[in-house]
Amino acid sequence: MKKLSVLCMSLAVAAPVAVLPVFAAPVMAQEAPTVEPTAAPPDDDLVFPIELLLMPTEVQEAVQAEQSAQSAPVPEGMSAIDESYYRAQVAYATEDWHSARLYAETAAAIGHVQAATLVGLIERDGRTAQPDLQAAVGWFLRAAEQDEPVALFQLGVLAKLDGDEFGLDAITNWFERAARSGHIEAMVAYGLELVASPIPQDAIEGRQWVERSAH
Repeated sequence: MKKLSVLCMSLAVAAPVAVLPVFAAPVMAQEAPTVEPTAAPPDDDLVFPIELLLMPTEVQEAVQAEQSAQSAPVPEGMSAIDESYYRAQVAYATEDWHSARLYAETAAAIGHVQAATLVGLIERDGRTAQPDLQAAVGWFLRAAEQDEPVALFQLGVLAKLDGDEFGLDAITNWFERAARSGHIEAMVAYGLELVASPIPQDAIEGRQWVERSAH
């Protein structure tokens, strides 16, 4: 079992401040940040998708105890939908990709937005099959209906990659929505889109967004 070098934090869409610390440091160069969409990251000590924040305490404890998604005890008071997502996280962190997808899809089917985003990331990275960006878009769109910031940012990245192919609308729309939900990389990306605008007022606002991402 790999030792995880992460601290514990759960995803909290309703509290943007909780989202800020976990993404990579803001990109200050005049290029929008990108996310490699075609391949899973190399094997390393981080086995949970950083986009969905670091693992909650109970998930990290289950992984460190070398428990599988099936055997990990369910924290007291957890609802059925949260249990499915909890087991999806444990499965993902133990690299049981197929179980992670099964549990995440189960949770997503009954309305868990982070679970829908997790399935999208599994599709994006080709964890259970070849990467399928079109399928990833479908899952991200489902989560974006409830303004889930990671999904919104990923849609911006894919729209920038080839919005017409994926049937996505304006790049700035996705980045703006994610930025306003507290996603740091989206703040940078949205700011840089505005800075590139020929409208002076847009450029001023863009610099403000980039500066905001640093705080």
